[in-house]
Amino acid sequence: MKTPNFLVIVVIPVLLLVVVLPARTAGAGEPPASAPAASQPAPPRKVTIPPGFKLLTINGRKILVEPTDEAWVATAMGKVQPTTKPATLPANLLQKLTTQREALLRQVAIDLALKDLTAAARTYDLDLVAPVRTLDNYRPPIYYLIAAPDRIAEIIRNGWSDPHFYYNRAADSVSFNPAGALTADRPQDEVVFPAAYDLKETPEKKAEALTIMIGSTEASIRASIEIRARTLVGSQFAAIIQSQGVEPLGLKEDQQWFGLGVASILSAKYASVITGDARAELVKMLTAEHPANPIPTSAVDLLHPVNVSDMRQDMLPAYFDAVRRKSGRAVQAIADKAGDAGIAKAIVAVREKKPADGAALVKVVQEATGVELTALLSKG
Repeated sequence: MKTPNFLVIVVIPVLLLVVVLPARTAGAGEPPASAPAASQPAPPRKVTIPPGFKLLTINGRKILVEPTDEAWVATAMGKVQPTTKPATLPANLLQKLTTQREALLRQVAIDLALKDLTAAARTYDLDLVAPVRTLDNYRPPIYYLIAAPDRIAEIIRNGWSDPHFYYNRAADSVSFNPAGALTADRPQDEVVFPAAYDLKETPEKKAEALTIMIGSTEASIRASIEIRARTLVGSQFAAIIQSQGVEPLGLKEDQQWFGLGVASILSAKYASVITGDARAELVKMLTAEHPANPIPTSAVDLLHPVNVSDMRQDMLPAYFDAVRRKSGRAVQAIADKAGDAGIAKAIVAVREKKPADGAALVKVVQEATGVELTALLSKG
């Protein structure tokens, strides 16, 4: 029998860790998320040790290894630094969220012209601080399966299974896909990561390959957690702005751009305080044309939005992305010319005058800030 090809698919950090955030109001024309099922989540999946393998714990890492490999594996793993926290960024973000809490909430009150911060403070604590704390406490139960590629194929052929390993009988090969392996919104499954080696190599070369592979896996997990933490900070600030500042405005369909833009631009402002990223860079990331989006922002008319029920379902994500970017660009124009105070003035004016439609809202914003936005909102 030929030696099977063992394909370890590259771990993409943003796909590796899944965190489900609290449901929020949908954006302009965006269908609301379906309600979650009332049933209890399935209990976490436990690892099944393959026949002929044994479990070792060395320097805090769980290793699945055959007795014939135990000596060189134990020597190699004994030289690897003990495990620590998967990622340090959540702890740093948590500290800043705590120390900057009062200052940020005061700024939210100023920017959204709020008199009562009770609801905003509760959302801050429950929907922003708590999920970041969850990531800080996150310790995924990882197991490393150490074996030659043909041995991994053999144990799968003989009945051992794992949801992230797939055996292709026609090609006599095994692939591994880590997407969604790590979850922080429910009890974490025990997860097996492969650590394959070449049978023809010396024990020293096998040990070197093993440490590199484990280091790469742990780096991917760390990057996944840190990316998720950064993203969570921005998205949850946007949720606070949406619920506390935008929803009370009761914006109509052709006025949704205003709320989307305010949430984008102000969330970048607050997130920059916590993550240390430059506000200008965050704004650029949120408003610049996305090269992979087939719908350019120039094709979107925010004052005369399309009926999304007439659009192809597979194009809706691209359309909503273009809408958000163009909306952010319009509100950033207010900040550029009238400062952040201009955004607050616009919010107060819209709240008080309750413009009848999109064109009337543009006029109200111009009267409050001196900024005329029709050209930025129209198609073209």
